[in-house]
Amino acid sequence: MVGGVGWALLPHDEGRYAYVVAVVDSRPLPEAEMPPGLKTREVTRLHTFIPLTASIQAARVITLARPEGADGPAQVAMVENLSKYIKSADCQLGRMEPGVPAAAAGAATGLRRGPVELGSHRTNIAGLLEPLGPLFDDALWIEASPSLADELVQAGWQTQVQYLLFAETWGERGQVLAQLQADPALLPVPGAEVLSPAEPPALSQPIRLALAAVLVLAGLTLMVRRVRRMSRGEMARRFGRQ
Repeated sequence: MVGGVGWALLPHDEGRYAYVVAVVDSRPLPEAEMPPGLKTREVTRLHTFIPLTASIQAARVITLARPEGADGPAQVAMVENLSKYIKSADCQLGRMEPGVPAAAAGAATGLRRGPVELGSHRTNIAGLLEPLGPLFDDALWIEASPSLADELVQAGWQTQVQYLLFAETWGERGQVLAQLQADPALLPVPGAEVLSPAEPPALSQPIRLALAAVLVLAGLTLMVRRVRRMSRGEMARRFGRQ
């Protein structure tokens, strides 16, 4: 009963990449390079109420939007070392094997597993993803391929380069946004657009931890009260070896 109450009251997970921050590079694809200071950012992360410094690594992502009337997925996202960011545990159907070229379809794409054509390139959608976050759910994710990107650009696909910063909580997201606002050198171009469509959690992390502790204590209290009401003979019958 306590577990059921906890499940009903605690907010559901919005996806492990819900708080990712994206910095948009408006320069043409060949000129888009990540600023050195953006590659690694430091934030304060709570580990059981203890604040520690953690490093956030940025990833360069090329997004391509399909031209009107063309075939294929509506949006493709390319990233180097795809298996570093998307794993089999993120798939609601299928699996991603490290070292095996494959694609993963975002939860909102409506795609199915199987082969898919991208220009002259044929790839396999090996996994259909769980909801990971608003910057991930609408795209087909594949390993970065400069030749394929150039081919799709020539076919009329619209490109955009983004640098993703993998904040894990609402608080870390706020720290990253504050750093980007305070230091213009972190932006690829002056006034670069910063995307962060995440919404604040229904409960803050300290409140979630406090509620979890209360529920655990409530469960333990019920168990102790029940055991104290039992006689030694009844305990021996119930817990003793047969």
